[in-house]
Amino acid sequence: MPTTPERRCPECVAAVAHCHGTLIQAAAPECTDTTCADLDIALHPLVINLADLTPVRSRSVA
Repeated sequence: MPTTPERRCPECVAAVAHCHGTLIQAAAPECTDTTCADLDIALHPLVINLADLTPVRSRSVA
């Protein structure tokens, strides 16, 4: 996230541990932020649990 005065992350300003990426919960959790150092769910406001997703059936094109 840019650190310009117009756009400052409140958690960054307050020095609160957090992540700007999305945590993807799968067999091995991963984060979309390549600088993420801690995969703790509490540090990620955005979480996708792959087990909760419904597979999309492929549609045939007529």
